[in-house]
Amino acid sequence: MQDDMVLTIHQVAMFITSDNTVIAFFEQSADDVELPILERLTSSTTILRQSCDASMVAQAIIDAIIDMAIPVTACYADVVGDLEVDVLTHPNIKHTKSLYVIISEINKMYSFVAPIQALINSLRDHKTKLSGEQVSRELQNPHSSVIISPMTDTYLGDVYDHCVLI
Repeated sequence: MQDDMVLTIHQVAMFITSDNTVIAFFEQSADDVELPILERLTSSTTILRQSCDASMVAQAIIDAIIDMAIPVTACYADVVGDLEVDVLTHPNIKHTKSLYVIISEINKMYSFVAPIQALINSLRDHKTKLSGEQVSRELQNPHSSVIISPMTDTYLGDVYDHCVLI
């Protein structure tokens, strides 16, 4: 990336419990991820609030994390594009170093996105076969297991598509 830019990566741990609760720990980026989700939860008109579904909250957290990565990929695309122009118009040995650094950074970013794709696939593999009404009942049952609802599965597919774009 350009000399005046810094890329930071923060750890997140998230649990979906059998009593339909999400517990998430953020190394440093909690405000960036949680505040927009909390706003959606305070509005009674949002799907996130109406669903009363912990798997939807988990999906919203994953989606927010991936949404924060998309502008970073656009920045890398701009840097690579500028470097391509420089290589074609004014070839210089410094371009080789810049290209190596950029490729290393892109590979590192990919190594952080790939596990998120695996997580999404794992969650989608555990979606319930229950109908919408049955899911609602089971989400209210404190003795049921963790449920990945069909609606969450659909939204996770969208998040997965965003991961592929990265």
